[in-house]
Amino acid sequence: MLKVFKKVIDKEQEAHRIVREAQVQAEKIMNEAQEKAEEAYKKTYEQTVAKAKRKSMELRRRAKEEAEHEAEIFLPRAEKQIMEIQRKAMERFDEAVSSTLKEVLS
Repeated sequence: MLKVFKKVIDKEQEAHRIVREAQVQAEKIMNEAQEKAEEAYKKTYEQTVAKAKRKSMELRRRAKEEAEHEAEIFLPRAEKQIMEIQRKAMERFDEAVSSTLKEVLS
């Protein structure tokens, strides 16, 4: 009977040891999984930031090209309008000078 109790106690101790080892192993696996998850998150985050930067640079480039294109269209029109305004101003100025001279001379 004593041998049976000793065997039961030995088996119980072995069972406790196996449970402890399993707990240690499970904790180790969880820590490794946590590290891998953090690495994957960091990598994904860095890739997303890099992609956003590339997209931002592309949008800026396109906006600059569009602005330059608009300026190429707008500037000649603006120059023509300025020339027309200057021409009309000179006509009005000439008319004003002529009118003033007529007033002074008469």
